[in-house]
Order: sequence, then structure tokens, then C-alpha cells
Amino acid sequence: MKKILVLSIAFVFIALIGCGGAAVNLGKTHEGPYFTISYPSDLNLEEKSDGGINLSGAYKINVDTETYEESVAGNVESIMKASDEMKSQVEENGGSLNVEPKEIGGHKGLWIEGTMKDGMVFAMLYPMDGKFAFALVEDPVTDKAHHETIKSILESFTLK
Repeated sequence: MKKILVLSIAFVFIALIGCGGAAVNLGKTHEGPYFTISYPSDLNLEEKSDGGINLSGAYKINVDTETYEESVAGNVESIMKASDEMKSQVEENGGSLNVEPKEIGGHKGLWIEGTMKDGMVFAMLYPMDGKFAFALVEDPVTDKAHHETIKSILESFTLK
């Protein structure tokens, strides 16, 4: 019995160490016309006339839509061509992108994460009818201290 208890404690300890640092505090939430996103209070929010937003501080996140006639709401495959085009552009400039399906808040989308010469890039895309919604980092982020916060912000981005 002692052996099982010791192993259980060791497992929990290892799991806690593997979780990394402190939890990210996304203290603010913005409700847009078609989306919701949470973000830390140290970022500034600028609303755009088309319903999108820019979050800015140590990095900049753009949340908006892009017209894409082939896009069908709920159908991730319908925007794969757009993500493939992004991937090609990044690879032509010496970077690499990983694109994978991801579901957040019951909505299916594409999670994009990659490296470029001057830092990391992150994005979340959701298909809508005739367009796709996105949240993406405007410029590659070099400071690794921001990566987990950026991931948390993009993972909070969901359609209404």
C-alpha cells in the first residue's frame, strides 16, 4: 500500500512540474458581433469599424474576418486551402507552420503555430459562410515569455 501511495505522490509531483509556470490571467473579455475573446488587462483594445479588434501591447493580435468564398460554416476542410496558402508563404520565407484541426467552444477551426526567422507565429481560424474568422499574431513573437499568454488568448477566441 505504501508503494502505491509513494508512486501516486511521485506521479502528481511530476505532473505538476510538467505543467510549467503560473496560470495565465486573462482578466478581460470582449464580445464582438460574431466572436468572444479574453485577454490580459495589460493589452490595449482597439475596435475596428468592421467589428474586428486589435489587441496591442508587447505584441499585437488582430481579430477579424477575411472573405473566402469557399468557406462553409462548421466545415474546416473548406478553409484548408487558405491555410495551405499561408503555409506556403511562410515556407518560402524560410519558416515552417503546423496546421491542425482544433475545436474550441463547440466550434471547429484550425490552430496554426509555427516559426519564422524572427520568431513564432500563432493563429486560430474558424470557417463561416463565405469568409473565415481569425485571431492571429501580427508579427512574429521573439520573447518566449509571451508564448503561453498568446496561446491562451487565441484558445479563448470562439464564435458566438
